[in-house]
Amino acid sequence: MATARLISRYKTTRQNIDAVATPAATTTWQPVGHGQLIDMIMDKMKARNIIVDGEPAYALAKNGNQMFSTLKLKSEARADFSLAMGIRNSIDKTLAAGICCGSSVLVCENLSFSSELVFTERHTGHIFENLPQIIEKALDKFMVLGNEQELLYERMKKIEIPLETGISLIRSMGEEHKVLPSNQLYRVMSEYASPRFPEFRGYNAWTLLNACTTFCRHDRRSIDPIKEQDNLLGITRIINQHCGLSLTDASIN
Repeated sequence: MATARLISRYKTTRQNIDAVATPAATTTWQPVGHGQLIDMIMDKMKARNIIVDGEPAYALAKNGNQMFSTLKLKSEARADFSLAMGIRNSIDKTLAAGICCGSSVLVCENLSFSSELVFTERHTGHIFENLPQIIEKALDKFMVLGNEQELLYERMKKIEIPLETGISLIRSMGEEHKVLPSNQLYRVMSEYASPRFPEFRGYNAWTLLNACTTFCRHDRRSIDPIKEQDNLLGITRIINQHCGLSLTDASIN
């Protein structure tokens, strides 16, 4: 799943999204138009009073056959981050339609995705019959994950990760896990040691996560959106594994 950090090489407008022609259906395959899927999800969100903060971000890849969108959700309750929803779709059978759960850190608009996919649905001949109910269930799950993510972040802030340990974890992300570029690890290490945003000073799991996502958001060269999403999920998993955390664990106190 890929929606976080929509880089200039892929970034586009809603007008361009709507301009992508949807292929004709077959007896076993029913493509859903990119704009059509976005509208279906946003209509369901509107019915639940889930408000999108600002304009969604959009990206197209594979000659318009793959679409990715990130929606930041408005919240008065959360002071330092807001929930973010990632949407993906394809009209060439390469990706199932899907939603994933993430967050946007308000101080610098980093994006971090904590879940794989809240839902996926293949473009079968019955997709239009199934989608409304699937989206409803996905939104239910999305909101639960969002609440769990808030608890997770609060726990991350309390888990100290000394500078030397953080540097070691960053090195393993590049050299062993390949979720950060090995030839630019010094940038991430510098971000952890001396963050550009004062809100991320200190050495703990939360600031380490933000050191990585700040690099991905502001300094990393453009890469394929799918690979970028996998990398962001990988960063989150590695830090959580080191700390013995998960979304489920975070909700049990």
